[in-house]
Amino acid sequence: RPDEDRHLDMHVDECDVTFNFGLCNPDSFKGSDLAFCGMFGSPEHRKHLHTYAHVKGRCVLHSGKRRHGALNVEEGERASLIMWTKSPAFRRTATYQRLWEQVVIQPEAGIPDRVCLSYTHDPDFHKLRQTLGDATGLMPEPKM
Repeated sequence: RPDEDRHLDMHVDECDVTFNFGLCNPDSFKGSDLAFCGMFGSPEHRKHLHTYAHVKGRCVLHSGKRRHGALNVEEGERASLIMWTKSPAFRRTATYQRLWEQVVIQPEAGIPDRVCLSYTHDPDFHKLRQTLGDATGLMPEPKM
């Protein structure tokens, strides 16, 4: 809701796969699109890839290591069902171990996209915000 839990900052999930089900009719709210950026640790982790508008009954499936967040709810109320999955068997595979057990953070590929910045997780957020400008829908409004 715009007056309560209106935004979800950019982040990655501590899971292997995330399922995000839309539970509301799209005409019952405005905003709150899901923005997807690069994979954790990759040079493109703060590059925008896609923005998805929820549809009732549809599910967005993505890697837990993909940076993502929900833009501000502007009107109405949106509800989603989120499921996070972890597979101990998958995490024991050589591929998972090679990719994720000792992640080496790669140098960033150019200037990040504003929508992919995180005020919670990026130590350079305020500096980049000055450079890239402020964008509505990307962080909670200041408390008065």
